[in-house]
Amino acid sequence: MAKSRYFILFRMGGKIVAAEAPFQNTEEWPASLSLNGAKYFPLSDGDTFFFWDELRNEDGSTVGYTFLLPESPIFKCSSFVRTSNNVVLDGEEAFVLLQPCEEPAWECVQGFGSEVYCNKKDATDCILYMEDFSENAMRYSVGRFPPTLRQVFDMAGE
Repeated sequence: MAKSRYFILFRMGGKIVAAEAPFQNTEEWPASLSLNGAKYFPLSDGDTFFFWDELRNEDGSTVGYTFLLPESPIFKCSSFVRTSNNVVLDGEEAFVLLQPCEEPAWECVQGFGSEVYCNKKDATDCILYMEDFSENAMRYSVGRFPPTLRQVFDMAGE
C-alpha cells in the first residue's frame, strides 16, 4: 500500500498552489490551521466530503485533481473555485490544474480524505487539506515549508 502524502491546496497569486503539509493526519483533521496570519476552521455549512480523481499529463504524471463540488454553499462560492485562474468549473465539477497541461487525462482514483477549511474573517477564502495516497509521480510544484515557517500551521483549536 502506498504511503500517504498530505497536501494543503490554497490560493496564492490568483491561483491554487500545493504545499506539503508539515504535519500528518493521524485519526482526526486539525481543529484549525493558520496560514500567513489567517486562521482557518473546518467548514460546517453542509456536507464537505468529496471524492477526488487525478488529472495526468501525457507521461502519466499527476498535474492536478478533479472533484464534484461538495454541498457546502460557502465552498461553492469561494474564491478557491470561482476566481482562481487554474480552476475550471464544468457544472458542478471542478478541475484544478496545478501544472499547465493542454489535454489532461482523467484517472479514476476515487480518492478521499480531505477537509475544507474556511478563513474565520473572510468566508470566500477556503483551503483544502487533503490526503493523497497515490504512488503516481507529481509534475506540479509542491512547496516545502522551512522549519521556521512550520509554525504558521497550528493543529490546536482556538
